[in-house]
Amino acid sequence: MPQDTLFDPAYRLWHLRRFWQLCLIPPMLGILCATLYPPNIAGIATPAGAAIGLGLWALGSATYLILWPRLPLEVFALSLSVGAIFAIVPAVVLIHPGLMAWMFLALPVIGLVMVIGITRLLDWMLFIGPGVGRHFTASAESHLAPEEVIAALRLRGGLRGPMLQTGPLTSDGQFALSLPAPPELQPILNPSRAPDGHLQATWECFARIIDESPRHQLQSMIPKAEPHKETRILLRAEPSAKGCTVSMDEFETDLPLGCAILFRLIGLHEDYLQARIDLAEGRPSASIRQASPNSPLLMLARWTARNRVTAR
Repeated sequence: MPQDTLFDPAYRLWHLRRFWQLCLIPPMLGILCATLYPPNIAGIATPAGAAIGLGLWALGSATYLILWPRLPLEVFALSLSVGAIFAIVPAVVLIHPGLMAWMFLALPVIGLVMVIGITRLLDWMLFIGPGVGRHFTASAESHLAPEEVIAALRLRGGLRGPMLQTGPLTSDGQFALSLPAPPELQPILNPSRAPDGHLQATWECFARIIDESPRHQLQSMIPKAEPHKETRILLRAEPSAKGCTVSMDEFETDLPLGCAILFRLIGLHEDYLQARIDLAEGRPSASIRQASPNSPLLMLARWTARNRVTAR
């Protein structure tokens, strides 16, 4: 974890609360399916069994999201797997009670295969659906004056920072912009390995400033690989009792439906804005974007890859 990152469980769970609530639905549906079996078979469908099962999953999924917040699709894959297990186990018992012992022995392998397969499917589903215009809004408080925070967040040529880099301003008013892709998409967008073993993917585009003043800036970004798309970001700052309120409006022209749903569920834009403000104020950030891009599945994949190389 970067040294300038704060581990704040409450912040992480709050920003991922909508996604966490979504992860509770599949196990609930699995328990409802279990009610279709005889009561003596589907113990999980009893009030006590359902409360224990859902309580354990709610605690486990919240802990997973707090410890590894940058790859939430793995948690949803786990959620779908748990829901399927809740629905299937009573059927296995009904077919032959002796199969239950074998199933529990094979459950770790079955669960791992299901999670890996579902995670890959969800990765693919992010980019399906109509790519139409999307509007995202976010706001956060800053201790700086409006002019100071906009000056720190302002996009311009020749920037070199941990969250974005820009090239020199050209004669047509544009400059190259490079910034890390959203953490949730990093393992998907043709990632390459950094020296520390983490996955990295960058978004390369051309940027220009459409309008600006001491308290606002309107930016335009066009991906180099997809010149038919455009993202416009309006940054504004207004005085408040704590200093100022910073708001960010992002207008996407061709964002896939899956990405749009995921970004809203995980509060991506609010977290990004908070990370930028923390950087502008020079303080350690609790933002999820600054967290280590790690997860149990990713660690297992690296361990497996190392063992294959050693075996050769």
